[in-house]
Amino acid sequence: MNEFESPIFIEPKSENSSAPLESYRALDEENSVEGNQPFTPEELRTIDSKRKILSSLAYFIGKDFQMPVELNQPGAGWHWDFKANVIRVDPKDLLEKPMDYLRFVISHEGGHRRISRTDFIPMGTWQQPGFSFMLNAIEDPRDNNFVAENYPKFREQMPLGYEWLKDMEERMDEVAKDKLGYIPRFKQAGFEYIRQWFRELEGQEVSINETLPDDVREVVANTLESARQSWWTYPSRQEADEDDDNIKRYAEASYRINLDKIWPEFQKLVEKDVEDQKAQELLDDMQQEKQEGGESGGLPQEMKDNLTPEEQKELEEAIEKAIEEAKKEMQQQAEGESDEDGQQQGEQAEGKAEGKGKPIDLDSLSPGLKQKIKEFIDSLPEDKKQELQERAQKAISDFEKELDEEIEGKMSEKPEKKQESEAADLPAARDKKERLTEGESQSVVDYRKQLENELKKMLIFMRKKDAKFCLLSINWKMN
Repeated sequence: MNEFESPIFIEPKSENSSAPLESYRALDEENSVEGNQPFTPEELRTIDSKRKILSSLAYFIGKDFQMPVELNQPGAGWHWDFKANVIRVDPKDLLEKPMDYLRFVISHEGGHRRISRTDFIPMGTWQQPGFSFMLNAIEDPRDNNFVAENYPKFREQMPLGYEWLKDMEERMDEVAKDKLGYIPRFKQAGFEYIRQWFRELEGQEVSINETLPDDVREVVANTLESARQSWWTYPSRQEADEDDDNIKRYAEASYRINLDKIWPEFQKLVEKDVEDQKAQELLDDMQQEKQEGGESGGLPQEMKDNLTPEEQKELEEAIEKAIEEAKKEMQQQAEGESDEDGQQQGEQAEGKAEGKGKPIDLDSLSPGLKQKIKEFIDSLPEDKKQELQERAQKAISDFEKELDEEIEGKMSEKPEKKQESEAADLPAARDKKERLTEGESQSVVDYRKQLENELKKMLIFMRKKDAKFCLLSINWKMN
């Protein structure tokens, strides 16, 4: 078979193909599509057929024929579960999405199984707000580069994956506005890395989105070259086939670039987001106070004393608007419920609306007012400031979790912290790690140069074979 032709995938004989519906025992009333409508028998057969086809791709690219490919909850997305070593696919997507899209996602998941390793990352590092999303935003391009190098058919399907990404980014912007009242800077930076990776894939020059906030643009500009180094740091197919230690060495080298060169700058954006969220938490308290009938209209007297009449009016109107929007939203949800229990749910919705308003659009507030809100927070007692800090960090972490869950192909399980005793038992592996983490070792640099030349030759071949590959040229300049 020519090295550039797509292989024919055959389902492993160990799988029982005579009972297609038995794989779906978990798809009962709990595992149903939107509206609590179960899958029909014909839909189950379609799901089963596509799952088997896609499983073969996952086995082939992941080089793991023992890895299960199971169904996720409908609508819950796709991911490779690091801890359980299982790929979970979305049955709803299997019914609704085209096969080229499905092949892209399952190949991406198989690529994670092949080269993504995270068990060496300390839990304390993972738990820092914003870190896991930063890692995912760079690991996904790294995974895609490896798969595209070794399975050229995958490269054709990348634009489909990128179109999905743009749709998902817009959706998460709406989620952020609804839950936080603003779009976090760290989220914008993470998606900009992926956007720049795709521009590189298409042979375009670096062009950071001009609509991004200045501080986000600055961080991306300062770290983009390091991100490129990270997503081009992976083993060759031969190295990956030879030894899993090779795979881990490159994973650690990529992680070290992320940790040492990108995270210190990226973390600055997270810290600014936490500061904004502290202000939002304070405004939530003011909304609650206003709804409970406080004489101050929700604003503490100490704050009112520091505001101009115009600023006080601006803030009170913003709070009132958020409360009214929450009531309106809950009433609309209640009206959409069935007549059978609509009255009861309507009453419940009204009660919820009375309990908490929507987040205030922080971008709608004047700069001077936002600054005075932050100054007021700084003047609060330490215990109150600590409470706002903890609530803000939790809100940011909760949103980050939603981001991670939305990115199909994420490493779903955060690894257990590596025990020092395990490291002591593996001196050779430790020595390899140390050589790679002192900057970039010469072996990695040499391989990247070799990779550049091989990919150039492969792209020339593909251009001759099929003109459509001309649209997928890559910027090969690698520093």
